Amino acid sequence: FDGLAEGMPDLTKVIVKEFQILTTLQELIRIAVGLSDTAASDFILVLHKRLKDISITKHVVGDLWHLVKPTEERKIWELAESLEDNLLAVCPPDKSKTAHDRMNIPGLRLDEALAKHYIQSKRKRPVVAGVIEHM
Repeated sequence: FDGLAEGMPDLTKVIVKEFQILTTLQELIRIAVGLSDTAASDFILVLHKRLKDISITKHVVGDLWHLVKPTEERKIWELAESLEDNLLAVCPPDKSKTAHDRMNIPGLRLDEALAKHYIQSKRKRPVVAGVIEHM
């Protein structure tokens, strides 16, 4: 994508925006593995800005830790729960469904796809069931 964006500065901005979620997930994995000294809470906030749903944010972070450091899954889940007030302050829930950009078009929204995944998931988590599990 970088080669295509050389002559198009607007495309560079779009690429950075669209791939930011992958960069965030990669950094959370690096933190879980111990390859980064960055605080997990910082990137949980960044992830939440994109997902805009506390329950989904906690599930994604918990699943990342389950993949790379399962012994710490409960700890990271508790950290995410302790950040709930900050998550709400940074990005309050937005119930609007207007299609101003691709993220709001049905079928292309990451938060909706993740919610469907977690609703159908049968995985036992080391935490109390939340809103998603009761849907």
